[in-house]
Amino acid sequence: MSRCSPLMPVTAAVVALAACSPALEPAEPASPHAEAHARADEALHALLTRFWNGPAGFFDRATIIHGFPASYWNAAQAFDALLDGAERTHGAASTGLADTFFRAQDARGWSAGLYDDKNWMVMALVRAYDASGDEKDLRRAQAIFDDILAAWDTTCCGPRPGGVWWDVAHTSKATASNGGPTIAAARLYARTGDERYLSFARQVYAYWKAEMVDPVTFEVTDSINADGHRNRWKFTYNEGQLVGAALELHRVTGERAYLDDAHAFAGAILATETADAGVGRILSDGAPPDCAGEDCPLFKGIAFRYLANLEAVDPRPELTQVLEQSARGAYELARERDTGRFAVDWAGPADAGDGTLAQQVSATFAIDRWANLLGGPPAGGSEAFVREAEDAVLDRLTFVAPRAGFTGWAALWSPGLPVERLAFDFTLPDEGPRRLSLRYATRSTGARREAVLDGHTVGVFELPATDGGASALSALDPVLLGAGRHQLVLVMPDGGSGGAELDALLVEPAPACAEPAPEPFFLTAPAPGQSACGAPDLCWSRARGATHYRAIVDGQVVCEGSGRCCTPSSVSPGWHLAWVEAASACASRSTKPVSYLQAPPGAPLAAQVEAVDGGTRVTWTAAEARPFGADVRSGGVLQCVTALGGRCTFPGAPDQLEVTAHLGCRDSSRWR
Repeated sequence: MSRCSPLMPVTAAVVALAACSPALEPAEPASPHAEAHARADEALHALLTRFWNGPAGFFDRATIIHGFPASYWNAAQAFDALLDGAERTHGAASTGLADTFFRAQDARGWSAGLYDDKNWMVMALVRAYDASGDEKDLRRAQAIFDDILAAWDTTCCGPRPGGVWWDVAHTSKATASNGGPTIAAARLYARTGDERYLSFARQVYAYWKAEMVDPVTFEVTDSINADGHRNRWKFTYNEGQLVGAALELHRVTGERAYLDDAHAFAGAILATETADAGVGRILSDGAPPDCAGEDCPLFKGIAFRYLANLEAVDPRPELTQVLEQSARGAYELARERDTGRFAVDWAGPADAGDGTLAQQVSATFAIDRWANLLGGPPAGGSEAFVREAEDAVLDRLTFVAPRAGFTGWAALWSPGLPVERLAFDFTLPDEGPRRLSLRYATRSTGARREAVLDGHTVGVFELPATDGGASALSALDPVLLGAGRHQLVLVMPDGGSGGAELDALLVEPAPACAEPAPEPFFLTAPAPGQSACGAPDLCWSRARGATHYRAIVDGQVVCEGSGRCCTPSSVSPGWHLAWVEAASACASRSTKPVSYLQAPPGAPLAAQVEAVDGGTRVTWTAAEARPFGADVRSGGVLQCVTALGGRCTFPGAPDQLEVTAHLGCRDSSRWR
């Protein structure tokens, strides 16, 4: 089996991806702007391929210990790195992966023993909400932040007690548990308008600045213990977080004093927490063994983030220079070219050592945020309707190297397990017929994936074996899709299916249809006694040219696809509207809505019989309530069914007539 085989074991595929993928050594970009974005893409891809453990649903702590999850706060930072990619590309990349992380973390749980750790997750969730607009992200952020609000304390520590506890055991209070929550509170206020968040942000910032910041140099004390001892450790992220805190308060209040503070904290970093490197002065917290593990390597990446935010609002030449040189150092001096991993010290050498998630995320922050400062990504041409599998929402799938004929920086290995799920989100500018195709490769026979579009099964992607594992396309029948957002989810059919590499979803205009719309068709209601569902059946004739049907009651879809379904038995008594929509790949047509009554039996009937030319006419009325429909029988033989009217004409002059009316799910009374 070759090292880049599509059928290699999952763990081997992950390890081999960097060596197999051409994305790790892109062609020389044409401009500094394009080069910066290419480097940012590369850093993010290395983070995902080296550290994301798809089958387990978490980021690995280090490359040398695959299968051991990263700490809560490291995972929150990796989440932020995904959101950086989504922001930088204006949603073209990583948005699905951010939702993948949310789902995985939701299964693992959101609790943590340190308040600063919780706050890192809050800040990432707020950014996830900004990227997706999904209220679940904001609700989760608020729920976690409630714990942080409750951690404000005025009984400890030192001569003027105050501040947010660092841990639930109440051993200390730290810049990380006060500067970070100030940022989060200001952002929550900006998105909710809830004044308690703004009040909290002002309170925490004012206290920490007064008690833990040198008023001359703006250097920040790391933490204070419960016994009053102050820890004056020097880390870039202490001043970095207060840069972010002051800047966020400036954003939401417009007060210039906060912006001045942000520059003062930035000045403290530039003056005392930079070092010379081959590219100039760069951010530095030192090198191993002094700076190692899961904490220190991340600090300067966090400082870079908030300095970059300040640069975007109010740039200064010295700050611009240090940011550019730090991003260059991380990529040019600290990156292992064969693995894409980064060393702790951005001055180099390019030796990643144990390869922790912390050092990978830190460098990724710097490279991505610098590219973001330079402006949006280069134009992507016609890729707007190609959705790469590696940027979708995935469950139990693993990144593998892209093969010839594939696009994007990776593909996904889908072993064919029942728990697998892959969701593509896409937005269409207008209504029209679309062809949905899946690009794949497999050596399995009989592989297939069920396609669920906007919550409804629309078909199956058949994935026949490809010659030598080459790429191929599998297409569904064209479907009519409206303008706006849609989601196509691939799930395993019952009983599972064969393994395959999945590369991309293509959404293309379908060829013009021979018939512009289904021909008219009819909606009827059979006798409710024939229905076991407790409500009337809706039946319709198949419309010529139609490929899809939906039965709708009171605006809600109750069934799709067949020519018969039951209306809900749980609807409240009273009148309801039902109709059926038939659609082809080009257009749709609906029946005229019909009404029915969901009611108990008991409405008496009256009927009138009269002779007409060559036949008999029966006219019936319901004395108390309008029935849904009625049967007219003579001698037990059904002569006609009236669904909407109370009149029936048929040949002959029978000796005996019976009219049965139906209300909702049941027969009402009979007239003979």
